[in-house]
Amino acid sequence: MGEKIYYYQAPTGFPDRAQYWVNTGALLNRMNFGLAIASGRIPGIAVDLDALNGYHEPESTVAALNTYSRLMMPGRNLEKTTERLTPMINDPSLAQKVSRRVAQQEGKVDDPPLVKNMLAQVVGIIIGSPEYQRR
Repeated sequence: MGEKIYYYQAPTGFPDRAQYWVNTGALLNRMNFGLAIASGRIPGIAVDLDALNGYHEPESTVAALNTYSRLMMPGRNLEKTTERLTPMINDPSLAQKVSRRVAQQEGKVDDPPLVKNMLAQVVGIIIGSPEYQRR
């Protein structure tokens, strides 16, 4: 989330109120991180998305969104969440768009990575969503 350890000047640490960390830049960074971790692009971290769902392959992207949202955010009312995230799960170039926007904000010109796996894109979108961040 861009909150480097010991980089906040006050001894209390980074604020936990939304006004300090909910903005478009932070959202893009969270989305990029979610897509990176779900697609295995973070060195030293391996995620078995199939095992998370007991090796049952979802029938569609919408089914994957519903299933993995329930697994990753248990006990929550997910109707509005899935409604907000559904348009993003079917965008094949979402990871490229997010990475490109983050690179632009950081002044980089890196070639944006691809998320080749539908399940990784769905889980990455869930992890990067503001709904996932809420308790």
